[in-house]
Amino acid sequence: MNTRGYIQLHRKLTDHWLWDEVRVFSRAEAWIDLLLQAQWGDGNTLWTGSVVPLKRGEILTSQTRLMKKWRWSNSKVRGFLDTLCDENMIDVFPMKKYTRIKILAYGDYQLQRKETVFS
Repeated sequence: MNTRGYIQLHRKLTDHWLWDEVRVFSRAEAWIDLLLQAQWGDGNTLWTGSVVPLKRGEILTSQTRLMKKWRWSNSKVRGFLDTLCDENMIDVFPMKKYTRIKILAYGDYQLQRKETVFS
């Protein structure tokens, strides 16, 4: 298997019926879902009526939202996030109203501007 280079996954993927299929997510799908949810650049997001600033590679969510989306138990979500933290893939910052997740090395998953894209 070729593990060098990139493929581009547009966030529109999440609008496709294949992604929308009601299912229990695998850990790989959950990781891809976190990458797809991450803020591409610094900006703001709206959370229950409040504007919250986010940095590139950050996600604003809640464990409850991840449980519903991935169809996992609370303990499975918590365990998965703990594993990603242990593997130095993410940092998790629980707050009162939400959970902020930071994808570490987020830039490694993005096409660099200096790289050439061939059509």
